[in-house]
Amino acid sequence: MPTKGDLTKQRILDVARELFYKKGFDATSTAEIARGASISEAAMYKYYKSKRDLLTASVQPTHFVEDTSDYSTLTNNELVQCWTALFLEKVEKNLPQYMILFGESVKYPELSETYLATFHKETPADIEVQKRIKTGHFPKLDITLMQVGMIGALIAMIQHLVIYKKHDDLNSVPSKVKEVISSIISGKFFN
Repeated sequence: MPTKGDLTKQRILDVARELFYKKGFDATSTAEIARGASISEAAMYKYYKSKRDLLTASVQPTHFVEDTSDYSTLTNNELVQCWTALFLEKVEKNLPQYMILFGESVKYPELSETYLATFHKETPADIEVQKRIKTGHFPKLDITLMQVGMIGALIAMIQHLVIYKKHDDLNSVPSKVKEVISSIISGKFFN
């Protein structure tokens, strides 16, 4: 059972993540975070040494895809469909973290290291895709670079829809965005 301190630390992180996500890191003050968490700024610094520590903590994933499946018997198309579904699930369940990561990494490059250390965990589907790349069943490409590109495209599509009032929820991935990303990954546009 979490302690009162654990709950306070999580509340601070939740407030900071929401503010960084919606306003950006530089536009968010520690006073706003403390106020949102219903504590003093001094108390906040008992849990996080700096605002930058909060930024690093805010991009930590809250959802990991638990996958122990064996993909070796799937056709290439089935594997791509499963891999894409797992990828989209991971992104959607951690969308605020990805939005912060992609919005702040240019100014704070250490966030990219955090991404590689925490978000980018190989799944059995990733391993099977890489195996098929090595054996020539899939085109040679850098999976990590492709994932980064797809996440960036997904974020841009969501922002586009929000700007043009076709989607009002920055916390979810619209089905039409998932369809476009799935189509790109599966190569539907190129067949």
